[in-house]
Parts: sequence; structure tokens; C-alpha cells
Amino acid sequence: MIYLDYNATTPTDPRVVKTMLPYFHDFFANPSSIHGPGQEARKAVEQAREKLRSMSPLYKKK
Repeated sequence: MIYLDYNATTPTDPRVVKTMLPYFHDFFANPSSIHGPGQEARKAVEQAREKLRSMSPLYKKK
């Protein structure tokens, strides 16, 4: 069967699951919090955003 409707049911790439697993299991915290774990979560979010930006052809460093 060929499934063409990935609008709301796109499977997650196994590489993404592997990368995210530590944050679901060991390093979960609110990145807006001021405590240590929250700040570590914020750092991880910012690093992920930067990685995505660097892969985008529309991204230009200032």
C-alpha cells in the first residue's frame, strides 16, 4: 500500500528519535525556568535551533 497522506501522521525519523531520547528521559526541564536544569534545557534548545538554521539555505549569518 502506498500511503500519501502525511499531513498529520508523518512518522518520526529514527535518527530524530535517537537524538531526542535523552531529553525525553533524562534531561527534561522547562527551558524558560531559571534553575540549572532549565538553563541546560534552554542551551539545548538554542543549539538545536542553530543547527536547523545552519542547514537552511535561507539562513545568513549576520
